[in-house]
Amino acid sequence: SAGHILLEADNIRIEDGGVVTAETESITRIEKTGSIQIHAEEDLVISGSAVRKEFPLNLLPQNTVNPRTVLPSALRAQTKGVNRGGDIQISAGNVFVTGGGLISNAALKGEGAGGKIDLDVVDTIRLTGANEKVDTNRTIFRSEISSGTQAPGHGGDITIRAKNVEM
Repeated sequence: SAGHILLEADNIRIEDGGVVTAETESITRIEKTGSIQIHAEEDLVISGSAVRKEFPLNLLPQNTVNPRTVLPSALRAQTKGVNRGGDIQISAGNVFVTGGGLISNAALKGEGAGGKIDLDVVDTIRLTGANEKVDTNRTIFRSEISSGTQAPGHGGDITIRAKNVEM
């Protein structure tokens, strides 16, 4: 079974391509999949992205980035295989997802379903902006909270409770 991630602090910042991830990939059923629980007494900030430099720049058109090299800052739980993805639970004073930041839960392949995303925010959740880096297809990486599937399994539910929601 996959492990559980618990982060507790007054303020939590995931920036410049930082990622907290719980991933399960299995062809056999297991009882527990990895989940993420965040408790920020004040602010949770997920912002920006990073660009990996391993790819030779001379192979890319000028002023573009290979999409596989853009790494958004993220909280991410996903499954590949037959198991349900882990849940993401967030409680915070405020949540700011900006500059292409991402909170995501997904079933990427196999029969597994995506887990749930549950946000309990005392004051404001703000979802704004996009990543300033552009890939070779001119894709813009927007800030998002998403649950999805690329497989037969269902995407998980998203629940947001907040005093203010700004997008």
